[in-house]
Amino acid sequence: PIPSYFEFLHNIENLECNECYLTGTIPTFLYYLPNLLTLDFSINYISGRIQNTFKNELFKSFRIEWAYLTGSLPNYIMISPRDLSLPKNYLTGYLPSVSFTGLDFKSVQFYFNYFHGP
Repeated sequence: PIPSYFEFLHNIENLECNECYLTGTIPTFLYYLPNLLTLDFSINYISGRIQNTFKNELFKSFRIEWAYLTGSLPNYIMISPRDLSLPKNYLTGYLPSVSFTGLDFKSVQFYFNYFHGP
């Protein structure tokens, strides 16, 4: 699982744990780390839903590729990070309807999921 002591990394800005054989869901405390700019847990066994709560307005990059995420995307996910990469998961539903006007995306990747709709 994702180590519980990550909760105490209050000054961490970049948390990148690629191919570390991590399992389980994204713990709630990761959504509240005050200085976190980048979260990358790609190529692990992360499962479950992306929570509807997020308290870090500084967040710039959210990457969980080649994992086992399920469910639909919360609306905030399309507003907060500038680099959003969630390909090769099991995400479903509609992409959140937000206006891209004024948003500063550098990269958005959703391929190989199960989204539908216009």
